[in-house]
Amino acid sequence: MRTLKVGGKINLARRSQGLTIGAFAEKCRIPEGTMERICLRQSDPCAKSFFLIVTRGGVSLDIFDEEDWGNEGMV
Repeated sequence: MRTLKVGGKINLARRSQGLTIGAFAEKCRIPEGTMERICLRQSDPCAKSFFLIVTRGGVSLDIFDEEDWGNEGMV
């Protein structure tokens, strides 16, 4: 499964909403442990988690740059 290198920006978006990792995980409907690993950049989100973060978490795609998609690119 393709993963993305975007955890730092997701964490920044979470913090800008004033949410704890637990509250943000609940909002996105992602397990808290998974969200914690993403926000701490210990692991990158899979495509499904990324989709949930963007659609349910209110994270705009505008904060991501081409470099965030990794070496293989998704375009």
